[in-house]
Amino acid sequence: MFKELFENDKLICINVVKDRLRFAFDNEKYYNSHTVLNCVRIDKLINASHVSAKKILNNVDWKISQNYDYFYLLGILNSFVINWYFVNFLSESLHFYPNDAKGLPIPKIDFTKPAEKKKHDEIVKHVETMLELNKELQKSKLPAEQEQLKQRITYTDKKIDALVYELYGLTEEEIKVVEG
Repeated sequence: MFKELFENDKLICINVVKDRLRFAFDNEKYYNSHTVLNCVRIDKLINASHVSAKKILNNVDWKISQNYDYFYLLGILNSFVINWYFVNFLSESLHFYPNDAKGLPIPKIDFTKPAEKKKHDEIVKHVETMLELNKELQKSKLPAEQEQLKQRITYTDKKIDALVYELYGLTEEEIKVVEG
Protein backbone atom coordinates (compact mmCIF):
# COMPACT_ATOMS: atom_id res chain seq x y z
CA MET A 1 0.00 0.00 0.00
CA PHE A 2 1.41 3.37 -1.02
CA LYS A 3 -0.16 6.76 -1.69
CA GLU A 4 -0.05 6.55 -5.51
CA LEU A 5 -2.49 3.63 -5.36
CA PHE A 6 -5.03 5.97 -3.79
CA GLU A 7 -4.19 9.45 -5.01
CA ASN A 8 -4.71 8.72 -8.70
CA ASP A 9 -7.72 7.93 -10.82
CA LYS A 10 -8.24 4.21 -10.51
CA LEU A 11 -10.49 1.25 -11.01
CA ILE A 12 -11.59 -0.42 -7.82
CA CYS A 13 -13.00 -3.86 -7.10
CA ILE A 14 -14.08 -5.31 -3.79
CA ASN A 15 -12.06 -8.45 -3.13
CA VAL A 16 -15.02 -10.48 -1.86
CA VAL A 17 -16.79 -11.77 -4.95
CA LYS A 18 -20.26 -13.26 -4.57
CA ASP A 19 -21.50 -14.00 -8.06
CA ARG A 20 -19.46 -11.75 -10.34
CA LEU A 21 -16.66 -9.21 -10.50
CA ARG A 22 -17.77 -5.61 -10.13
CA PHE A 23 -15.39 -2.81 -11.01
CA ALA A 24 -16.00 0.90 -10.50
CA PHE A 25 -14.14 4.04 -11.49
CA ASP A 26 -12.82 6.34 -8.75
CA ASN A 27 -11.73 9.81 -9.82
CA GLU A 28 -12.24 11.25 -6.32
CA LYS A 29 -8.96 9.73 -5.10
CA TYR A 30 -10.56 7.96 -2.18
CA TYR A 31 -8.54 5.93 0.28
CA ASN A 32 -9.96 2.52 1.04
CA SER A 33 -9.30 -0.57 3.10
CA HIS A 34 -7.41 -3.69 2.10
CA THR A 35 -10.73 -5.31 1.12
CA VAL A 36 -10.80 -3.16 -2.01
CA LEU A 37 -8.40 -3.77 -4.87
CA ASN A 38 -7.04 -0.60 -6.51
CA CYS A 39 -6.08 -0.85 -10.17
CA VAL A 40 -3.94 2.09 -11.23
CA ARG A 41 -2.47 2.45 -14.71
CA ILE A 42 1.27 1.84 -14.60
CA ASP A 43 2.07 5.25 -16.07
CA LYS A 44 0.46 6.85 -12.99
CA LEU A 45 3.14 5.27 -10.78
CA ILE A 46 6.14 7.01 -12.37
CA ASN A 47 6.83 9.17 -9.32
CA ALA A 48 6.08 6.47 -6.76
CA SER A 49 8.88 5.84 -4.30
CA HIS A 50 7.61 2.46 -3.12
CA VAL A 51 9.93 -0.44 -3.95
CA SER A 52 7.26 -2.59 -5.63
CA ALA A 53 6.18 0.31 -7.89
CA LYS A 54 9.78 0.96 -8.93
CA LYS A 55 10.27 -2.74 -9.66
CA ILE A 56 7.20 -2.83 -11.89
CA LEU A 57 8.25 0.30 -13.75
CA ASN A 58 11.67 -1.17 -14.45
CA ASN A 59 10.19 -4.33 -15.96
CA VAL A 60 7.54 -2.96 -18.33
CA ASP A 61 7.10 -0.39 -21.07
CA TRP A 62 4.82 1.87 -19.05
CA LYS A 63 4.36 4.33 -21.94
CA ILE A 64 1.98 1.87 -23.61
CA SER A 65 -0.51 2.21 -20.77
CA GLN A 66 -0.93 5.95 -21.42
CA ASN A 67 -3.02 5.18 -24.50
CA TYR A 68 -5.64 3.15 -22.65
CA ASP A 69 -8.61 5.01 -21.25
CA TYR A 70 -9.84 3.82 -17.84
CA PHE A 71 -13.34 3.53 -19.31
CA TYR A 72 -12.08 1.05 -21.92
CA LEU A 73 -10.66 -1.05 -19.10
CA LEU A 74 -13.85 -0.63 -17.06
CA GLY A 75 -15.95 -1.91 -19.97
CA ILE A 76 -13.71 -4.94 -20.43
CA LEU A 77 -13.45 -5.75 -16.72
CA ASN A 78 -17.22 -5.58 -16.14
CA SER A 79 -18.00 -7.70 -19.21
CA PHE A 80 -19.45 -11.20 -19.28
CA VAL A 81 -16.22 -12.40 -20.91
CA ILE A 82 -13.94 -11.36 -18.06
CA ASN A 83 -16.36 -12.59 -15.41
CA TRP A 84 -16.63 -15.97 -17.18
CA TYR A 85 -12.84 -16.17 -17.49
CA PHE A 86 -12.36 -15.31 -13.82
CA VAL A 87 -14.91 -17.88 -12.61
CA ASN A 88 -13.60 -20.65 -14.86
CA PHE A 89 -9.83 -20.10 -14.78
CA LEU A 90 -8.76 -17.90 -11.87
CA SER A 91 -11.26 -18.20 -9.05
CA GLU A 92 -10.46 -20.63 -6.26
CA SER A 93 -12.77 -19.05 -3.73
CA LEU A 94 -14.93 -16.03 -3.12
CA HIS A 95 -11.98 -13.62 -3.35
CA PHE A 96 -10.41 -11.53 -6.07
CA TYR A 97 -6.73 -10.88 -5.42
CA PRO A 98 -4.10 -8.68 -7.13
CA ASN A 99 -2.60 -11.71 -8.86
CA ASP A 100 -6.05 -12.51 -10.26
CA ALA A 101 -6.18 -9.02 -11.76
CA LYS A 102 -2.77 -9.57 -13.33
CA GLY A 103 -4.06 -12.81 -14.88
CA LEU A 104 -7.03 -11.25 -16.68
CA PRO A 105 -6.65 -11.22 -20.47
CA ILE A 106 -7.13 -7.59 -21.47
CA PRO A 107 -7.12 -7.15 -25.27
CA LYS A 108 -4.25 -5.04 -26.48
CA ILE A 109 -5.04 -2.26 -28.91
CA ASP A 110 -2.72 -1.19 -31.68
CA PHE A 111 -3.46 2.53 -31.60
CA THR A 112 -1.72 3.02 -34.98
CA LYS A 113 -4.53 1.01 -36.61
CA PRO A 114 -7.68 3.14 -37.00
CA ALA A 115 -10.05 0.14 -36.76
CA GLU A 116 -8.57 -0.95 -33.43
CA LYS A 117 -8.53 2.58 -32.02
CA LYS A 118 -12.18 2.91 -33.08
CA LYS A 119 -13.09 -0.19 -31.04
CA HIS A 120 -11.32 1.25 -28.01
CA ASP A 121 -13.10 4.57 -28.42
CA GLU A 122 -16.53 2.94 -28.93
CA ILE A 123 -16.21 1.05 -25.66
CA VAL A 124 -15.13 4.26 -23.91
CA LYS A 125 -18.16 6.11 -25.33
CA HIS A 126 -20.62 3.45 -24.19
CA VAL A 127 -19.07 3.21 -20.72
CA GLU A 128 -19.37 7.00 -20.38
CA THR A 129 -23.04 6.66 -21.35
CA MET A 130 -23.50 3.88 -18.81
CA LEU A 131 -22.01 5.98 -16.02
CA GLU A 132 -24.23 8.95 -16.91
CA LEU A 133 -27.35 6.77 -17.03
CA ASN A 134 -26.54 5.34 -13.60
CA LYS A 135 -26.12 8.87 -12.20
CA GLU A 136 -29.49 9.84 -13.66
CA LEU A 137 -31.07 6.71 -12.16
CA GLN A 138 -29.76 7.60 -8.72
CA LYS A 139 -31.33 11.06 -8.97
CA SER A 140 -34.61 9.89 -10.49
CA LYS A 141 -37.69 9.73 -8.29
CA LEU A 142 -40.39 8.89 -10.84
CA PRO A 143 -41.02 5.13 -11.34
CA ALA A 144 -41.68 5.51 -15.09
CA GLU A 145 -38.46 7.45 -15.56
CA GLN A 146 -36.54 4.90 -13.48
CA GLU A 147 -37.88 2.06 -15.63
CA GLN A 148 -36.89 3.86 -18.82
CA LEU A 149 -33.38 4.48 -17.45
CA LYS A 150 -33.05 0.82 -16.42
CA GLN A 151 -33.97 -0.23 -19.96
CA ARG A 152 -31.39 2.14 -21.42
CA ILE A 153 -28.77 0.80 -18.96
CA THR A 154 -29.57 -2.78 -19.99
CA TYR A 155 -29.31 -1.84 -23.67
CA THR A 156 -26.00 -0.04 -23.14
CA ASP A 157 -24.63 -2.95 -21.11
CA LYS A 158 -25.51 -5.38 -23.93
CA LYS A 159 -23.89 -3.04 -26.45
CA ILE A 160 -20.67 -2.99 -24.40
CA ASP A 161 -20.69 -6.78 -24.14
CA ALA A 162 -21.22 -7.07 -27.92
CA LEU A 163 -18.21 -4.82 -28.53
CA VAL A 164 -16.13 -6.85 -26.08
CA TYR A 165 -17.17 -10.13 -27.78
CA GLU A 166 -16.05 -8.62 -31.07
CA LEU A 167 -12.75 -7.53 -29.53
CA TYR A 168 -12.06 -11.10 -28.39
CA GLY A 169 -13.25 -12.50 -31.73
CA LEU A 170 -15.86 -14.77 -30.12
CA THR A 171 -18.23 -16.83 -32.25
CA GLU A 172 -21.98 -17.08 -31.55
CA GLU A 173 -21.37 -20.50 -29.97
CA GLU A 174 -18.66 -19.14 -27.69
CA ILE A 175 -20.89 -16.22 -26.69
CA LYS A 176 -23.59 -18.70 -25.63
CA VAL A 177 -21.06 -20.49 -23.42
CA VAL A 178 -19.89 -17.22 -21.85
CA GLU A 179 -23.45 -16.06 -21.19
CA GLY A 180 -24.35 -19.44 -19.69
